Amino acid sequence: MIFDRLSDGLSAIFHRVPALATTGIKRGVNGAISFSPDGRPMIGPVPGIPGFFVACGFLGGIAQGGGIGLAMSQWILEGEPELDLHFIDVARFGDWATPEFARERTREILPIRYELIYPGIERKTGRDLKTTPIHQDLLAHGAVMGQIAGHERPLWYAPTGVSPEDKPDFQRPNWWEHVGNEAKALADRCGLSQMSGYGKFHITGAHAKAFLDHIGSARVPGEPGKVALSLLLNERGGILGDITIENSGDGRFHCVGPTLAVARYRRWMDTHATGFDVKIEDITDQVSVLGIAGPCSRDLLNRLSDGAFDNFPFMTSRTVRIGGVSCRALRISYSGELGWELYCPISEQKALFDALMDEGEKHGLALFGSRAMGMLRLEKGYRSWGAELTTETSPQVAGLLRFCSKTKDYIGRAAVDRERLAPRPERLVTLDIDPAAPPCWGTEPVMAKGAMVGRITSGGMGWRSGRMLAIAWIDRAESAQIGTVLKVQILLQNHKAVVVSDPVYDPKNERLKG
Repeated sequence: MIFDRLSDGLSAIFHRVPALATTGIKRGVNGAISFSPDGRPMIGPVPGIPGFFVACGFLGGIAQGGGIGLAMSQWILEGEPELDLHFIDVARFGDWATPEFARERTREILPIRYELIYPGIERKTGRDLKTTPIHQDLLAHGAVMGQIAGHERPLWYAPTGVSPEDKPDFQRPNWWEHVGNEAKALADRCGLSQMSGYGKFHITGAHAKAFLDHIGSARVPGEPGKVALSLLLNERGGILGDITIENSGDGRFHCVGPTLAVARYRRWMDTHATGFDVKIEDITDQVSVLGIAGPCSRDLLNRLSDGAFDNFPFMTSRTVRIGGVSCRALRISYSGELGWELYCPISEQKALFDALMDEGEKHGLALFGSRAMGMLRLEKGYRSWGAELTTETSPQVAGLLRFCSKTKDYIGRAAVDRERLAPRPERLVTLDIDPAAPPCWGTEPVMAKGAMVGRITSGGMGWRSGRMLAIAWIDRAESAQIGTVLKVQILLQNHKAVVVSDPVYDPKNERLKG
């Protein structure tokens, strides 16, 4: 009987609420537990189906009911919940999340529901759903792959003689020094990264520019070959995400955003396209992106393009031929080094990769993965979607007001202008942490005079500067001042952390813009 197994629990309930002991139980229902492929609920508006909302996949529905009910009512009535819920948003799953994937992944996570969750842990089932033509090449070079929104991407590269596998740890995992070597090789010479999973959109139509000016905080480049970084904000001024906008010419705009946010961005754009003569096309799976960065990157690319990368200003783009492959090159760099992103049809990726690797041998080209990139960006103070950039963070809190226009109207401008006059007390800051401390992975408490004043959002090693770094959300403006000494609690131990000025590496952007 189901009630025999619940007797101890029922006794405690009857003790707390005596009236229930004599009320009686009319019916008992023993139902299956609802699991999603990642064990988290799925809530929110379903992308591509206007007006259709879901709230399902709850392991503890009654316990979560109050908060989810509030969030869903706000989403339906006000357009968005007050809290950032991207981690349970149904839009985190795309067409790659097939029934077969869901069955495999759910069977994997069900028996380990209460496992110890290590930083950066990767699942084994439901893999190789989205690969590119160079997937096998990268594996041959020692790539250890991770999965993000169905895409396989290199996390790090195991050198010859090192087993290409993760061994998770809260201290310094087995990949720690190898990731550091990738970062140093890029900074000393040049590096190549596979970035094809980035969300990519073509925006066309008579109102394409006006539409992007409406949804984005920065002024859209009016001249072909110009690139701008813009923020997508909600009406409260919270950051839905960041997006790179390139004016490709002939009224076409090419937009790039985070891999995890593709469906969320598309849903947001579709929602706000009413009244605009605009066509929004998701071309994520049709276009390859390879990143080339480092002090030798211009020389390498010039050798393959008859000098097309000379006189190529920062935040501009042009069409070039590299090793016979026609590419759209954007001069932007998330690593903070001189660099370009090279866009070409996915069918041409293999030819482009081979040309870069062959010529790269003469320039010390190294492959580097997403973990190295994640640490390189810390030294530049760059914010990451889902960690620092959330709807609970405003441009002022994130230190990104420079990307918000003062002369045009856009979604969220009223809130941005209010914060210019009356800033919020919260800040995102960079911390220089005791180098003997274990790494920060996110959520670690930040303390001042024995009180919690914030939390870590991202952390890692600044391999170029030789400093252990983290980005932290600080609740109090007085604790966010440059030079303030704080404590970060890592694995139950307090470690010294000092608020430092962004960026800690190449503060004048001489390498980035050289």
